[in-house]
Amino acid sequence: MKKICLKILFVFILLNSVFLQVSAQRSNGLAVEGTVTVQEGVVDGAIIQMYRDGRRLDNYGIGLDGTYKVELNYNHEFVLIFSCPGNFPQKIVVDTKVPRQVLQANPVFPPFPVNIRLFTEIPGIERTFSENTVMKLYYSERVDNFISDLYYNDAQIKHLIDQAILQSQLISREADYLAGLTKAELAELRKEYDQLIKEAENEYRKEEFLKALDGYQAASKVFPKEQYPKDRIAEINDLLGLLMVADEMQQALAERLNELIKQADELFVAKKYQEARNAYSRALSVDTNNLHARQRLDEIAQILKQQQSEQEYAGLIKKADNSFRELLYVDAQNTYREALQLKENEPYPKQRIEEIDKILAQQAQNAERLKSYEQAIFQAEVNFEKQMYEKSISFYESALNHKPGDEVATRRIQEIRDLMNDLANRSMYDKLIKSADRSFQKKQYPEALTEYEQAADLLPKEEYPQNQINRINSIIAEEARLAAEAEAVEQARLAALQAEKDSQYASAVSRGDSLFTLTDYDNSRSAYESALMIKPEETYPQQRFDEIKNILAQHLSARQAYDAAIARADRDFGRVAFAEAKSGYTEAQQAKPDEAYPAEQITKIDSIVEARARLAAEAEAAEQARLAALQAEKDSQYASAVSRGDSLFTLTDYDNSRSAYE
Repeated sequence: MKKICLKILFVFILLNSVFLQVSAQRSNGLAVEGTVTVQEGVVDGAIIQMYRDGRRLDNYGIGLDGTYKVELNYNHEFVLIFSCPGNFPQKIVVDTKVPRQVLQANPVFPPFPVNIRLFTEIPGIERTFSENTVMKLYYSERVDNFISDLYYNDAQIKHLIDQAILQSQLISREADYLAGLTKAELAELRKEYDQLIKEAENEYRKEEFLKALDGYQAASKVFPKEQYPKDRIAEINDLLGLLMVADEMQQALAERLNELIKQADELFVAKKYQEARNAYSRALSVDTNNLHARQRLDEIAQILKQQQSEQEYAGLIKKADNSFRELLYVDAQNTYREALQLKENEPYPKQRIEEIDKILAQQAQNAERLKSYEQAIFQAEVNFEKQMYEKSISFYESALNHKPGDEVATRRIQEIRDLMNDLANRSMYDKLIKSADRSFQKKQYPEALTEYEQAADLLPKEEYPQNQINRINSIIAEEARLAAEAEAVEQARLAALQAEKDSQYASAVSRGDSLFTLTDYDNSRSAYESALMIKPEETYPQQRFDEIKNILAQHLSARQAYDAAIARADRDFGRVAFAEAKSGYTEAQQAKPDEAYPAEQITKIDSIVEARARLAAEAEAAEQARLAALQAEKDSQYASAVSRGDSLFTLTDYDNSRSAYE
């Protein structure tokens, strides 16, 4: 009996020891377990690269069966990178931070299952997508357990791989295409690329990451070899992976796609084709198979419209077939419908759509409404804890679809909407106060006043905006008073200046008039110029100035005519051409009647001409007397010769008679 008791006691101690060891081990951290599979082949050489709080740990080897189990200590952040030769790696993040009081109460959590499927690596394609986080595990106080956010499911990862393959093919084709372009065409492509990068940078700085993403993706399609947009795309994918779960990403991308399509359509209608091309390109970076965007780009480019349509149809069919094989029936059906829009008479997509309709109808008939309701309620609470209120309401509304009139869902929807309204008012209030304070510091009081009033309307119980409103009103009133006083002083100063100006102007005009009356035209003109400098707008000084100018011009003309006539007359006088000289002096006298010199010269000429006439008359009389005496002598000699000739003729002395006659 004693031996039996000792055996029982020993077994009890042994079991208790094992239990304590298990409890101690489980209480140290969270166990993550699951299976790693590969798309092709077997799991051989697979490992888990482990990081704790950014520091590298030893690798965890995975067996040929693909199973693994790792224990991660509490209150750390772990990064697990699953890799296997010949396959793309996948990264998950596990945040093991748990409140202290929870661990003290019960540190045991069930193992968290995470199954990983690695896809076959395609050589030569861009692999930055494989650096994105596909899942995050973390503790939720709401459910008192660890939960997960799935950022990328297997279908989405496969889609990223397909996009990388297409991008690689595009790079090859793009290199051949770019090699054949002219400098002008390359410059136009560079202009488009730079504009897309500029817009994406602005959106990135505004933390509009989803918008920036399609901008960088569109730019990367223009010049696929450029590294910068690729780096930005990888960075933004990481950020979006942390900010959004997979479904949210899909919804956000769909909304972004609709926004881009609407913007591009408006630009296209406005004939802003370059901007429309950028917008359509960005839309295609969100949904590479969007039919509308591709058709618009084909219209803008005016090239290969039919060929592009054929290629797009083939791509849609391929995508739809892949989705169908992945059991993503809704995505496949939508894609088949897009393909059918390209080729309405093709029987294949119609057959597939009808087949999917039957599958979806059968799935809908087999759905468990209660399970769907519970899942919707759970997701609603999870999203509420993450402060994703719109999505939480959406899940509660989904729960109401499964269980119409549910009191819990109805009440929670109203509570969340009230909370969202309060948060929106508080957020807008904070923004208005911040902006108003900034304007107030810059002394931009009207802008600040408007924003303080808007903030007061949002939260009437807050005292700060009303105090600032009163303060600004006091400042504005004081500034208005000071401005009025300054205005009065300025008006008095201007009036004094105007009076002084009027006095100086009147003095200058009076002085000009007096000098004008005295024919002191030069000084009179200076006085009028002074008056014009004082009051340029007055016309009287200018009129007087012009009048003096005309008078001085006339005087100058008369002086010039006088000087010319005097010069000519003096020359004629010098060469004793008295008639011409007198004419010149007379002309000078007419030009300037007040000048004495012309009259003196005319008198001198008249005196000279008169003396010369008198002397000429006396010489003429003497000459006449001389000529008369000569004529008398001649007559006497003639008479004597004739008388002698006659006498000799009478004597018949003809020779001497002839000589006498001769």
